[in-house]
Amino acid sequence: MRWRIKAVFVLMVLCLAAVTYRLVELQVMQHEILKKQSAKQHQRAVTLRPDRGVIYDRHMRVLAMSVPVDSIYAVPARIGDPHSTALELARVLNLSVPALEKHLREARSFVWVKRKVSEAESRAVKRLGLVGVGWLCESKRYYPDRSLLSRVLGFVGTDNAGLEGLEYLYDSVLAGEAEEVVLEKDALGRAVLPVRDAWQQHKGEDVVLTIEAAMQYLVERSLGAHVERTGASGGEVIVMDPRNGDILAMAEVPTFNPNSFARYARGRWRNSSVQAVYEPGSTVKVMVAAGLMEKKLATPTDLYFCGQGAIRIGTSVIHDEHPYAWLTLSEVIQKSSNVGVIKMCQQLGGPAYEHYLRRFGFGSRTGIDLPGEAPGIVRPVAEWSSLSLGAMAIGQELAVTSLQVLRAYAAIANDGLLVRPRVVQAIYSEGRCVKRFAPQVQGRALSAGTARALREILRGCVESGTGQKAALEGYAVAGKTGTAQVIDPATGAYSQDRHVASFVGFLPAEDPQVAILVKIDDPQGSYFGGDVAAPLFSEVAGHVARLLRIPPQYDDGRLVVAEAGSDGSVAAHLPAEGGAGVDGMARSLRIAWDKIKGLYENATE
Repeated sequence: MRWRIKAVFVLMVLCLAAVTYRLVELQVMQHEILKKQSAKQHQRAVTLRPDRGVIYDRHMRVLAMSVPVDSIYAVPARIGDPHSTALELARVLNLSVPALEKHLREARSFVWVKRKVSEAESRAVKRLGLVGVGWLCESKRYYPDRSLLSRVLGFVGTDNAGLEGLEYLYDSVLAGEAEEVVLEKDALGRAVLPVRDAWQQHKGEDVVLTIEAAMQYLVERSLGAHVERTGASGGEVIVMDPRNGDILAMAEVPTFNPNSFARYARGRWRNSSVQAVYEPGSTVKVMVAAGLMEKKLATPTDLYFCGQGAIRIGTSVIHDEHPYAWLTLSEVIQKSSNVGVIKMCQQLGGPAYEHYLRRFGFGSRTGIDLPGEAPGIVRPVAEWSSLSLGAMAIGQELAVTSLQVLRAYAAIANDGLLVRPRVVQAIYSEGRCVKRFAPQVQGRALSAGTARALREILRGCVESGTGQKAALEGYAVAGKTGTAQVIDPATGAYSQDRHVASFVGFLPAEDPQVAILVKIDDPQGSYFGGDVAAPLFSEVAGHVARLLRIPPQYDDGRLVVAEAGSDGSVAAHLPAEGGAGVDGMARSLRIAWDKIKGLYENATE
């Protein structure tokens, strides 16, 4: 009996030791492993992103915002009949049945069925009442004006990450901080999501642009109609304040709707105004004149013999559209004489011409806050051939972006100062400005005196030269036409039926407040910048002058004085304070000009 009691006691001790060892193994040695397995069975971690910040125009009009939407998910382990469930879901969500059924049969505890569905789709899924199917509230990017400014704004992907445009460049600012949310099953095995307010604590910051939405709309509308009218393949218009670099409008046709960006070819997403280069043609002739006048090698009245419309450069003969004999420097630019400007460039010399091209910013990025900007191409003079000087004088053998051309002319309008273009002016967080971007002067392209002389020459282009169709009633407009052939990639030579027509200028000519570039690709019929691009410049300039309340300056050739009323209206009348005679007219002009400048300064304050 004693040995039996001892044997039972030893057996009990062994059993207790075994149970104790097992408890230690489960609760201590395998604690972390079992904890993870339990969490995997009963919990699901899902990364959810908060609402992105809002993108506003300069007047705080919403251009991009986030709205709450449902996303449908499934728990495959709880779906008894994957085939019938897939049939029901595919019917209301417009999905592929085989692909969906494959997901529902996966050995996973969580699968997405469809992200960010429409309100109608969400209601349809909820009415089905399918076991193992649920929904989460996420944030979806929404562009209320659809295609307006789409190539500048860009878009975001399914996970709310910026993929193009400002959405991409400012993604870290707009996105906020993502948070991992744990889904737990309740007593019935259903997934439970914490209340949205409990996790959405780090909303993205808001971005305020320099763009004026109303102006952007009018510019896009005018550009679209003009492209259709001329049979062109596309076009661009950029409106900029030359004094501070603010981009007020940046339009391109054809465009796309960022709410459904995947329906469009990738080429539609690209902002060609900053990412695509082209040979500018005659718009760079002004840089030749600028170099000559800046180096004091010539004055606006110096004469050049234009060879009756032809000049030989090496083995090539370059012609003018109309034959000319003697023209002044001003007339060479105003009539856009190829022969005249080549002789001017020969006088300036290759190294000096390359120097002034780079002084105006060609061959380097403008620094605008948009992604993918191209630097353009200006080859060092050491790489030029015997034909290069003549070709580059008329805008060939170099590549520029539309924005580079506009910035160069804005420097002429801004007394020679080169200003960095910008589309973002401030960043806000919870209604408070946390960062403001000040205008940046990047250098001096030429002296103020040379800039003023060039403005007079460019004014003559519109009044009596190739840009007469760019004139705007009541305003002094300055600018230059451009017509360039396009290289045919198949032959490597210039195409005979593909051209780029452009016009770039500013107004008012005496005190420029806005600079505008118009570029039309492959117009049908007439392809000259003066015929195709200049009329659209005039139309756009009219919209801009009205929106910016730039007072008219002239009535039947006479200077007018603008007076602002208490209701914001503007009335105009002829100045009478100066008296009679030439001296009186001069005094009247000074009085009128001082009043106009005073109106602008008061409006700015």
